[in-house]
Amino acid sequence: MSVFSVQRSDSGKTIAMRVGDALTVRLPEMQTAGYQWVIEGAVPNVLELRSSSYAPPRGTGAGAAGERTFEMHAVATGQAVLKLKSRRSWESADVAGERFAITVSVSALS
Repeated sequence: MSVFSVQRSDSGKTIAMRVGDALTVRLPEMQTAGYQWVIEGAVPNVLELRSSSYAPPRGTGAGAAGERTFEMHAVATGQAVLKLKSRRSWESADVAGERFAITVSVSALS
């Protein structure tokens, strides 16, 4: 099993995985401003969401971003786009502060 880790700068890229591999998505999150990363739409059928967690900022500086981590596993072959958006819960679901998307291509174990 391989573990793939992606971050904000990987948005737009394609990740080639095999069934059973793990995917970790780490994105800066500004909870102090009300923003939270959420999966846009459903989790693609090639992936299974295992967890979503938030770690507060390490520094004490005002306005420092924490980190949202999504842990997923490849469970089926195929290709799909994983879309996330940073949004405030009190705003319309169509409004996003920032968007992140990667294409995930999952092949069978060899």
